[in-house]
Amino acid sequence: MVAVDRRGFAVPGILVRWEIRRGVGTLSATSDTTGVAGVSEVLLTAGSVLGPIEVDAYVEGTDQYEVEFDLLVTAHQVQILSDRFIPPLGGDTLFVVAGDTVEWLNRDVQSHLLRSVQEPAGGVVIRSDTLRNSERYRFVPNLPGTWVYEDQINSGVTAPRGVIRATGRQDVGALNVEVVVAAGNPPVRNVLVTVDGGVFASSILAGESVLFPAISAIPHVVRLREVPLNCVIAGENPRSVTVVAEDTVTTRFELGCD
Repeated sequence: MVAVDRRGFAVPGILVRWEIRRGVGTLSATSDTTGVAGVSEVLLTAGSVLGPIEVDAYVEGTDQYEVEFDLLVTAHQVQILSDRFIPPLGGDTLFVVAGDTVEWLNRDVQSHLLRSVQEPAGGVVIRSDTLRNSERYRFVPNLPGTWVYEDQINSGVTAPRGVIRATGRQDVGALNVEVVVAAGNPPVRNVLVTVDGGVFASSILAGESVLFPAISAIPHVVRLREVPLNCVIAGENPRSVTVVAEDTVTTRFELGCD
């Protein structure tokens, strides 16, 4: 949040109170003082419950600087087919951060039942009900470690098996994605930045950047979508970007537009 006076100048030294009005999450602090640029900021860590989170930032005794922020908590979705589990990036392993929500969606006409056959010491067990077509099961890995799970209904040799690898919150970093126009006129509509097939996404204008603040310190697939037909992307799209723990990694997409 930025505090400014009526002339638009930054106001330092303002005590801002932060409060979660709705939803499940954790604030890094409940109050913060604006700096020389008039900025007050805290880190919101989403909880394991899907849905909206509403956060208020206000100055006590006045509503002059009251601001409301909205965040929608989603899940890492794994699709269930007859003979395999499909995480967002393909393969058989889903990389998440402990505390994230994993959701399985049965895309198969047959029913499936999930059970973990391996979990870390102290880890919760993957244990779904029987999932019919279009039904979902959600699971939250409660600590770092590896879960291996199977479909207990299809118990044959070819029974599908999946893996979840959860890292700790201390093993995360930030990913900054910039979109710049290297040649021509910037497009007038937004482009869509996606990470890991849409696990994280943001719609921005060319010339802007978006910061994804808490992502596992592992390789991720970053892709630019909804690019106007009169623009060409220089370099790889999608591309692999490795996030570094406790650091911010930046990748830049350059557009050449007619």
